[in-house]
Amino acid sequence: MQLFNDQLHYQTIGSRNNPCLVFIHGFCEDLRMWEGLLEKGFTDYYCVLVDLPGFGKSPSSEQASIKGYAEQLVELLDHLKVSQFYAFGHSMGGYVSLALGELRPGRLRGLALINSHGLEDSPESKAGRQKSIDFINQFGSSLYVKQLIPALFPDRFSRSNGFLVDELTLHACQYSNEGITGGLSAMKSRPARTDVLTKTHTPVLVVVGELDELIDFDKLVDQGSYSSICQLEIIPGVGHMSPFESPERLRSIILEFLSFVKSTLSN
Repeated sequence: MQLFNDQLHYQTIGSRNNPCLVFIHGFCEDLRMWEGLLEKGFTDYYCVLVDLPGFGKSPSSEQASIKGYAEQLVELLDHLKVSQFYAFGHSMGGYVSLALGELRPGRLRGLALINSHGLEDSPESKAGRQKSIDFINQFGSSLYVKQLIPALFPDRFSRSNGFLVDELTLHACQYSNEGITGGLSAMKSRPARTDVLTKTHTPVLVVVGELDELIDFDKLVDQGSYSSICQLEIIPGVGHMSPFESPERLRSIILEFLSFVKSTLSN
């Protein structure tokens, strides 16, 4: 694990000679979230995992934005001499993946939105994020995180996987107030990027949790119509946190998608 430009903590797995997969975590997560997913099946790929600013071991950014996160990732990929890449983003990481596609469309070979979408926040969501920012500024982030993390999972999963939920909560409690409010502000101010899906000829994977209550299910499914080459996967019985709730199924979906892209590009 390394720190690029004293700003971005990252980890690489595999040989640079292989196709590059960039994994981007969601809000109040870090690169450790991909450990279960990458346990097997990815030996033929060069995997780049990052901690976005303010999360994991990456210091917070003074002016956090989704585009700013993506710009730092581009600098990292340039440093690693990665010319083309696939972007896999969970939740907030999906917003960053779309921003990457907007910044470097010619380098993007495939895009995956995992429990994520290309729309901007609704007025109600923006107000909710600002309310959370104000709460954290007044009371700190621990109380906020302790109610946030369990709410990301379906109740049944939380009850039967208490150790995992507690571990993720502990991780998130270690992030700075600035990092968490920066993430909230970045999501609140992001523009819609559905045009990235519309304009790109890059294959797109959309993964939807059947029980995901954080994002409008119909809007998630509708994303498939934005792209000319799209694979839509709905995981039954899973909520917003599919990388934790169903890593085996998600791994299979991603590997199938990569095989699909490879066959598409070779034709």
